Amino acid sequence: MTDAELASAVLDIEDPMAVERLSRSRPDANLQPSIVGEYHRPVSEDALWCCHCQGHRHWNGFVVENETGNRYMIGSHCGPKHYELSFAAARRQHNELKQRQGLFLRLAAILAAEDELLKRITSVLQSDGLRRLDITRSQMKKSAGDIFFRLQPIALGGAVLTESVRVRDYAAEALRPANGKNEAPIYTFENQRIGPLLGASVLIEHGDCRDHLIALRQAVGEARKLHTSGTDSISTSQLQKTVQRCEEQLQQAQQAIAMARRAPGFFSDENVTRLERWSGQFDGFKLRRTEGGIEVITGEGGDGVHSSTC
Repeated sequence: MTDAELASAVLDIEDPMAVERLSRSRPDANLQPSIVGEYHRPVSEDALWCCHCQGHRHWNGFVVENETGNRYMIGSHCGPKHYELSFAAARRQHNELKQRQGLFLRLAAILAAEDELLKRITSVLQSDGLRRLDITRSQMKKSAGDIFFRLQPIALGGAVLTESVRVRDYAAEALRPANGKNEAPIYTFENQRIGPLLGASVLIEHGDCRDHLIALRQAVGEARKLHTSGTDSISTSQLQKTVQRCEEQLQQAQQAIAMARRAPGFFSDENVTRLERWSGQFDGFKLRRTEGGIEVITGEGGDGVHSSTC
């Protein structure tokens, strides 16, 4: 069966009683069966005929065929009983066909949307919004210096700002000898959450929106090339890799676009307040809000030796 034939094959049968060449006799268990399709009926309806039981006892099962050309309905639990190991081989082949059919239909859906998808990719890559984001990132990197590189791992690793806070260590105090000689408080430092880093895409240079869109375009191009050359000769695993790569790249590109659209949040009052608090734990620079944007003050203790606005 070619992939084109498989795409239109009915492997899930709605009305198995209407299948052509259907026999109600008990098939020869020594003849290797092949599964034509499977069926599933709600238990609220009447049970269906089973060639093994010779009665109406099942709601789920298979339509099988053997070398005689006849077809038989057999319950899902009766198939292994009647055919034993040969039914396992038939079931495995049927499942492989269903998997390949699903992959081929997913590939067809991707390629059906190819033209529109490529237009949208080009539109976003050439958009003013993405260009402005690149300019803003470049200005941030130039103006913020070390702080830009301190924030980058946060943007890439979950985008949550934290600060090191000095807290009383009651557990350590409880472990001291109870001789009363040293009752001074014991302190330790722990990281506490300030809040999410908004507009994190301003800080992401590699693996940003542009990179994901280019990767998606390449994945769709490879899928088209594969389809044009014919899929019948490739393995199901290779077909699966191609389809999954397209779907994963599409999802990642959509997420990257959504993240890029949230870039202005970096300069929001809420985010700048968090950045001011976050920068307060470092010597050498501080962040603060100005009318022109965010001011980076560098120098020993952030004493204003140098300031720049981004």
